[in-house]
Amino acid sequence: MKEMSSKTILEKGFSGAVHQYIAAIINGILGFFITVFIIRNLTISDYGIYNFLLSIVFLAMVITSFGLAPIIQRYLPEYREKKNTYVQKKIMTIALVIRFIAACVFIIILLLCTDKIMDIFHLPDYAEDTFPVIAIIILFVLESQLLGDAFLPSLFKNKYWNLSRLLYSITKFTLFYFAISFDYGVMGIVWAWLIAELIIFVLFSIKAYQIIFSHSVKKEDIIKIPFKRFINFGKFLYFYNLGYIFRDIAMDIFLLAYFIGSQAVGLYSFAYGIPFLIMSFSPGSRLRAVLYPLITRQYIRTGKQDDLVYYFRLINSIIFFSMIPIFIILMILADKIILYVFNPEYILIVNLFILSSGFLMIQQFLFPYLPILFTLEKGRLLFVGTTISVYNLVMDII
Repeated sequence: MKEMSSKTILEKGFSGAVHQYIAAIINGILGFFITVFIIRNLTISDYGIYNFLLSIVFLAMVITSFGLAPIIQRYLPEYREKKNTYVQKKIMTIALVIRFIAACVFIIILLLCTDKIMDIFHLPDYAEDTFPVIAIIILFVLESQLLGDAFLPSLFKNKYWNLSRLLYSITKFTLFYFAISFDYGVMGIVWAWLIAELIIFVLFSIKAYQIIFSHSVKKEDIIKIPFKRFINFGKFLYFYNLGYIFRDIAMDIFLLAYFIGSQAVGLYSFAYGIPFLIMSFSPGSRLRAVLYPLITRQYIRTGKQDDLVYYFRLINSIIFFSMIPIFIILMILADKIILYVFNPEYILIVNLFILSSGFLMIQQFLFPYLPILFTLEKGRLLFVGTTISVYNLVMDII
């Protein structure tokens, strides 16, 4: 395995960042069109059901995460630098097996509790038919998150990852368009979603096999795996992610469905989801997959904290000058955007739309901290930050 110099790491990081952001913009635009098309053609209630199903998938992603993706993102680059194929294989194999078992347990519980979920959250009868399909989607999404979103960027395979994501977005947009055009409703959308997830899972699996699993292990590579170190790092990030459940829109959606109904879920999903989609174009958000391995590998090589300070200042500056103008435009043109781009039925929540945009704007400035804490293995600090989740849950219920 060819050793990479600091210059090569930076070049690959910059190249990955360029590919990442261009692909992110294209994927974001396609995702934006998908969302616009769904909002304009589904009723508010059906849009609420669609977001409820999205929230179930998100819940599965968080509960079964176990800090596995951060462990891959943090330690795969390190052992890639050390040219140890054995540890790389072990990290990926164990992570995939744990995630698969956890996914199966979650799916079984979901299917056994379908009737109960239908009653508690006041879902319409047709929603019950979507649960078996959602169960399969969950399995593909959870494994793809490790194979693609964690694994490929951590080894600077951003070009392949982005092209796969682009194909995924095009497939999803095309299938969603036909599902809605032929009046298949939410059920048609869910089946289209499943096909898209299957395609990207296959693409990620092929690349993972080529990069790691097809390589033989040298005898000198076989060492004792530092599981304790991995677990100590991953466990705090897992608890951090668990806390995120109570800060994320998913918990709000579950509570709204329980107390009010799918109509309220649809309105709230629009008021928060559309600003979230727009703010996701932030460089801090889109470049995270590149920044994590880039900063980690550079720090491992040089050990200089000045590099971390440089990245922090650079990303903060980029976020400020790119996202503040977008927020101002959103605030001024919020009513016009809702009326002419989306659906006039959502105009009654324009103030909530603006408020959500403001909160999400502030959130963008948290992103530069994460790669640094990640590189320094300060997962405990991230975990402490989850205490705000308790406040969010209490205020949601009130």
